[in-house]
Amino acid sequence: MDNRQDSCTQLIETLPNAFARHRVITDELGNPVDYTFLQVNSAFEEFTGLNRLDIINKRVTEVLPGIENDGFNWIGTFGKIALGGDSTSFEQYSNPLQSWYEGKVYSDQPGHFTTIFSNISERKKAFQNLRFQNEKMGLLLDISTAIAEQRESNALCQIIADSVVKLTELNSSAIYLYKNSGLHGKTDLYKNPDPHGNTDIHLKATYPALPTDFPDFLRDANTADHPHIAEAISEKHPVIVADSRTAELTPEEKNVCESRNLRSLLYVPLIYQNKSIGVLIVSSIDETFGFSESIIELTRILAGQAALSISEANRSEELKHYVKEIEQKNRNLEEAERTVRKSEEKHRMLFETMSQGVVYHDANGRIFSCNPAAERILGKPLIAIQGKTVDQLLVRMVDEEYRTVAYEEQPAHAALHTGKKIGPVIRGIYLPDSDSCIWLSITATPLFRPGDDMPYQTYATLEDITVRRQALRDLHHVGERYKALLDYSPLHICEFDLNGRYLMANPAIADLFALPLSELTGKSFQQLLPPETVKSISERIDRIKETSRPLTVLDYLNIGTDERVFSSTLFPLLDTEGKFDSIGSVSLDITELMKAEEEKNSLRYQLAQSQKMEAVGQLAGGVAHDFNNMLSVILGYTEMVMEQLTDNTAVLGELQQVHSAAERSAALTRQLLAFARQQTINPKRVNLNETISALITMLNRIIGEDIALSWIPGENTGCLLIDPTQIDQILVNLCVNAREAIADTGKIIIETDRISLTDEYCAAHPECSTPGKYLMTAVSDSGCGMDRDTVSRIFEPFFTTKGPGKGTGLGLSTVFGIVKQNGGFVNVYSEPGDGTTVRIYLPAADPGGSDADTEIKIISDEPTGNETILVTDDDEAVRNLTIRMLEQLGYRVLAAATPGEALELSRTHSDISLLITDVIMPEMNGKDLFTLIEAEHYLMKCIFISGYTSNVIVHRGVVDEGIHFLQKPFSRNNLAVKVREVLDFDPGTDRYPGSK
Repeated sequence: MDNRQDSCTQLIETLPNAFARHRVITDELGNPVDYTFLQVNSAFEEFTGLNRLDIINKRVTEVLPGIENDGFNWIGTFGKIALGGDSTSFEQYSNPLQSWYEGKVYSDQPGHFTTIFSNISERKKAFQNLRFQNEKMGLLLDISTAIAEQRESNALCQIIADSVVKLTELNSSAIYLYKNSGLHGKTDLYKNPDPHGNTDIHLKATYPALPTDFPDFLRDANTADHPHIAEAISEKHPVIVADSRTAELTPEEKNVCESRNLRSLLYVPLIYQNKSIGVLIVSSIDETFGFSESIIELTRILAGQAALSISEANRSEELKHYVKEIEQKNRNLEEAERTVRKSEEKHRMLFETMSQGVVYHDANGRIFSCNPAAERILGKPLIAIQGKTVDQLLVRMVDEEYRTVAYEEQPAHAALHTGKKIGPVIRGIYLPDSDSCIWLSITATPLFRPGDDMPYQTYATLEDITVRRQALRDLHHVGERYKALLDYSPLHICEFDLNGRYLMANPAIADLFALPLSELTGKSFQQLLPPETVKSISERIDRIKETSRPLTVLDYLNIGTDERVFSSTLFPLLDTEGKFDSIGSVSLDITELMKAEEEKNSLRYQLAQSQKMEAVGQLAGGVAHDFNNMLSVILGYTEMVMEQLTDNTAVLGELQQVHSAAERSAALTRQLLAFARQQTINPKRVNLNETISALITMLNRIIGEDIALSWIPGENTGCLLIDPTQIDQILVNLCVNAREAIADTGKIIIETDRISLTDEYCAAHPECSTPGKYLMTAVSDSGCGMDRDTVSRIFEPFFTTKGPGKGTGLGLSTVFGIVKQNGGFVNVYSEPGDGTTVRIYLPAADPGGSDADTEIKIISDEPTGNETILVTDDDEAVRNLTIRMLEQLGYRVLAAATPGEALELSRTHSDISLLITDVIMPEMNGKDLFTLIEAEHYLMKCIFISGYTSNVIVHRGVVDEGIHFLQKPFSRNNLAVKVREVLDFDPGTDRYPGSK
């Protein structure tokens, strides 16, 4: 029972006609008032535009509101059939669905009915159009007969005026004839009934620049009143006023249009024997009406007919031609109807006669149909292959490498099991008798039933390409050799005709013009090169034409914005008949050779600048290192004295001033080390606005008094995870560049903001690879600005717009490196004369984190201890200070002035828990010293101290993982916290005591 039901459902689903089953809903008296949808098929969805998921078990009045008021009375008619058990056919238009339907309705059980129908809207439309054309043709024939039979001018004009309205469906028309034209004694108006109730409109038209044989009254009238009539008559062509409200009209024309509410007008001259004898005017009150070509042509024909009839001539040949066109259109419509009825027959004929083979497979891969071409290609009749799969035919299919293709990978099978179109692919059918292959281009296309995910059948198209493939392989073998010579040649090789159009070019030339090779062919060098270069090449081509001899030249060509230098040989090429018809060219780009000396000088200068900056950096780093040592002594001893003078307020205040000055000096050394790129980078969570605010005073001194500096911090900007000194470097470099761009007075603006960048923004700006929250810092100036080419190069190392000796070209490169190192990006906006804005985008720090000082936090209770610590520093003052601080904290201290002394002490003391060593010392550096001592004291830990560091403990400026570092100068509190922190560090958990 279930199998029969499934078969029935499948049959209904595949019906070409729409199928729908319904249940009638009645009122208390048993009268049908509504019906519900119980079942529909795919054709029903196609013919009605309704989706079965939206209508099943719903009432028709819900699905199609207003159907109860439709003139056909669908509910009453179908309900009566359902209740009475009858059946009937119908052909009816549905207002809710805006379509015509034809079909049959019957009752399969009490209270239910089923409809099977088709959508015949297109057929109805075709028949209605045909009937409309026939009616219009008949009307046109009637009008032509009336015009031909009428000989009285007034009545003839009235017929034409009325006919124009009937044929064009316009609102009004009028004919004006000349006075003294030999036809009438005055200017007359003939019009059809006016929808606004007007009876007569008398116009007296005048025409500028008229021929000398025009009637006399035209010269006596006012020539400015009706220029559109004048143009139509004098130029002998229709004139259109598309919209009288916006067109340029004379007061007289505007008065006529407003009095009759005319919106669009068409003026058509009445021409007889190449002379204008009057004008036909048609108009519309419709605001959206437009004069189509057919209406213009129709009115032109009627105007010609009127002119001929009024002049007692024969019927217009143009009207006859138009009638013939309508008759032809009528025949075409009939032919189209026959074509629709025969479409299936033609499809079958095409299937039978097409040169490509077509093979249909069912859902199990069995062949159930094929055309004669497939039988011929496969060498087997349909009866021999029907019901079999490809592998059952014992046909061996191979790929282009002659490898056997498994059945699962064959196109038809793959299309059935993947649901995807396969191909076209090249496959061979191996013929064992001749030990050869028939080569086919195969495309397999799956077919689906509505709503199914997998195909129920597939068809494969087979094209025999055996001969073509062999010819292509032969040609390809020859062509590949020739092509390889061109493709891999560094020379620029091309052929162009005598007009300069490229007939052939190798990839080197396409790359030169930055064009795909396919787009280059057919273009001329006049299209690709600037005028001065075109002139130079044209002169050389003319010389080749004159002499028919090769020519070798040194040529300067402007390609885009670059000037390239080529050594070129141009030579004539002959066709198969020995006639000179094109020019060959082989060129070698020698630009780089000529630039080599310039680049050598430039690199020499850049190297000198780099060495100078490196020397200055080394000097600055050395000075800062020694200064930091002195500051360590000053700060350390000042703190200890201040602790002992807590009761002497006056002296304590003076010492606090000394201490404050020393701290400011330490800040200066940090900036000096940042300049020398020898400061350790220690990323911390810092507030961007607070950091920039602290720099404003220094930046004001850098840019000078003539330039105004504005600081505009954003609200709730937040924090960055960055080394604070890097912010200093960024702002100093940008402000110095901004200052150099301002000639005299001007202004610099520093702004910050917090922004969110989306995936769409990142897709449009490749420099931003990661969406998210960013802090933006903008530095804008009112300086000279830069052009696009300069902006594209400003971050290149050594690139500078300043003169020799005035810049290294490394400032913005440093900014770019810092930003990239911290996961950000840079945007530059500049126009010549309009200043520059540089925007720095850096990732915002996690809002859940806590702010951190740039130094170790000072705590009120200094941690102490009793471990043994070995201190090694070649600076005696710093060493003595460090020893005293540690002893005050309770530690046992061993001191060494050199690494050698430290090694001796380590061999005689086995209880050393911590080594505190300077990084840069004579004999060896601190890292090597720690490595040697650690070999004997494997539990010993180490703190490196320095005013600046070398790369022995840092990588790209960041302290290496597992290294403990303390920047000079440091206070006793800093030292106490750091020592205790390192001694208590548990390397097994990577945690400090108390950490979470």
